[in-house]
Amino acid sequence: MASCELGSSDSFVDLGSGRGECVLQAASEYRVCRATGVELAPSRHELAVAALAASEADVRSRTSFLLGDVGAPEAALALSEDSSVVWLSNLLFDAQLMQRIARLLEVAPTVRCVAALRVIDGGLEGFVEDDAPIPCQMSWTKPSAGGPGHPCVIYRRVTDGWWLGRRAS
Repeated sequence: MASCELGSSDSFVDLGSGRGECVLQAASEYRVCRATGVELAPSRHELAVAALAASEADVRSRTSFLLGDVGAPEAALALSEDSSVVWLSNLLFDAQLMQRIARLLEVAPTVRCVAALRVIDGGLEGFVEDDAPIPCQMSWTKPSAGGPGHPCVIYRRVTDGWWLGRRAS
């Protein structure tokens, strides 16, 4: 999340939020103004809701979890407001779902950065992909597990054809 330069003016969305760890980290550590997670599995969603209930009041006031399909209206609703940074836990998403999500992200005007656990085939129109993936610590790659992290792909919105001095291709 640090690579997306999260801050207090950001609204964070995690599509495939699982137990809610990234959502809660965005709210507590990076102090985003809003953090939302969308998860399909009821068991993982319930764990996220329980973790939220155990959080500080300030975090609870800025965080929500939605039970639903990330390719359905729940995700579009989460992205339709003022979302600026999106995390995709997309290791198990099929090609059709990824294309639906890509279209949602491309038309979400306030999204400036997307981080994903695997490449989005065909990329994201209006975004440029960082030159190299960065290692992201996941529950299964923590240093205690001996891993440096899972490669994470970062996409950044292009404004006026430019992003940090690079022309979008």
